[in-house]
Amino acid sequence: MQTSREMSFRAPSISFRAIMEALPSGRQLPDDVWADRHRIIRGLLWIHVVALLVFASLIGNGVLHSLAEVSVVAGAAWFAGVVAIPRQWRAVIASFGLIASSTVLVHLSGGRIEAHFHFFVAVTVIALYQDWLPFAFAIGFVLIEHGVIGVIAPESVYDHQAAIEHPWRWAAIHAGFVAAASAANIAHWRFSETAHRRELDAHREAMQAREQFQTLVEQLPAITYVERLGSNPELTYVSPQVYDIFGYHPSELIGPMERISALIHPEDRGRIVSEFRRASRTGAAFMLEYRYIAASGREVWVRDDAVIIPGRNGEPATRQGVIVDVTETKLLEAQLSHHAFHDTLTNLPNRTLFSDRLHHALDRSARQSSLVAVLFLDLDNFKMVNDSLGHGSGDELLVEVANRIRRGLRAGDTAARLGGDEFTILLEDIASEDEACVVAMRIIDELSVPICLSGHDFSLAASIGIAISHGDVDAEELLRRADIAMYNVKNATKGAYRLYEPAMNTHLLDRVAIERGLRRAIPGGELRLLFQEIVVVILLAPRVPGPARAAEHRLPIVWRRPVGLGIGPDVPVGLVVVAACPAFKEPGMLVAGVG
Repeated sequence: MQTSREMSFRAPSISFRAIMEALPSGRQLPDDVWADRHRIIRGLLWIHVVALLVFASLIGNGVLHSLAEVSVVAGAAWFAGVVAIPRQWRAVIASFGLIASSTVLVHLSGGRIEAHFHFFVAVTVIALYQDWLPFAFAIGFVLIEHGVIGVIAPESVYDHQAAIEHPWRWAAIHAGFVAAASAANIAHWRFSETAHRRELDAHREAMQAREQFQTLVEQLPAITYVERLGSNPELTYVSPQVYDIFGYHPSELIGPMERISALIHPEDRGRIVSEFRRASRTGAAFMLEYRYIAASGREVWVRDDAVIIPGRNGEPATRQGVIVDVTETKLLEAQLSHHAFHDTLTNLPNRTLFSDRLHHALDRSARQSSLVAVLFLDLDNFKMVNDSLGHGSGDELLVEVANRIRRGLRAGDTAARLGGDEFTILLEDIASEDEACVVAMRIIDELSVPICLSGHDFSLAASIGIAISHGDVDAEELLRRADIAMYNVKNATKGAYRLYEPAMNTHLLDRVAIERGLRRAIPGGELRLLFQEIVVVILLAPRVPGPARAAEHRLPIVWRRPVGLGIGPDVPVGLVVVAACPAFKEPGMLVAGVG
């Protein structure tokens, strides 16, 4: 248990600590603030030099006497300006000069009590340094100066008898009053330090946050930028990633926006600059995709996301944005789009893209009253290449065919691969059917040159059907007509071309009707066998002595067609051959085939 003596001993210690904590620490002024205040105080010293000279002259002192009186103050003003001296000691020198000015003024006034008020002003000015050393020096100087001079020449310090008789007592009183009068200065000094400390802490936290944010920004795989808006917009900040993406150092782009705007792709620049101006005027955020030209000359696709920050008046003040390199994404999109509309083997347009272009061509043809032609090309005997050399050689052949078709086209014509060995060609703005025939013949000639595959030369041939639009058909019908014309060539001569004629359509319809009817003939019981005479055939059997006899029975298959197919009532569609030869087979065994 603590005794009362221990408690009474600790109480002053706690009070002293509290007092020390309540006092300002000193020497916390920033260098620039201290330098400004020191310059003002030195200016006050030189003003005192002039003022004291004038005052000394007015009270009748001689020039030399007056100069001697102010020489100490002038010396302090000069030495306080020597930069080589540490700043705290320069503050002490300047403080000495101010207190010396007060001492000279009191001396010249004959110790008048009114002149002592100058000490209060001087100490208040010295407190601007917010440093205990010059402040304590000033208070101590007042005490010692009043005591010492009060003993040596009391009339020059005091103007009343009590002070003259007791100079040290009154020196202490004067020093105490000066110190007490400075309490408000010390309190302001403390508040200033607290405010400055808080400002420093806030500034330090802000700098740390800024450094953390800058570190984060500079680690992002994107460019961040800040633009100051106005009549002359300027790029005030751009992150270092601009060098990685565009190949330019930030210092090359900081400044007028024309510097970075000049890097925008010429085809995009007008649109993007207009969007920038619109957003700056309205304050709206935006997300734009466009291209820059990098320092290397390559195109860089970017996505620019930016927001407008208003100023104090509410008007758009700055634009802050993030630029992301989306070149790879754009290239991937282009590849996907290309694959969606092009044949992966030959790189020709596929059926979808060909159909789209054909629709547009027919629309233009209707407006301009021009002709459009479609050529449908099918390779002859392509299956033989696949079967004999394999699909790899077949693909190689298709690629070469695509290249030769391209060489046979006019500028602006479209060739497409529909699949397998089928190709289509779109000819726009042709003058006549003859022009389409010329292109078809040119392609046939290109394909007639032998192609070397796996060490073997193959001569190609293709059947081409041509359909001309006179504004009377749609895209699907025009393509169908070219297909019909191509099959007409293939069933006739191969290796040639033909123009579509309506009669080809009639023949095709008859063929389709027969095919469909035959699919229903067997389940419908519409096929029947007719018996014909027996033909005796002499066969040579090496292992059977003498001639062998075989009986062959030819039984034609006749289709009794349904009504409405446009053909005769009984149509021969095949032949069943039944043979019996005891010399070669077991007794009673028949060999039959259908032809």
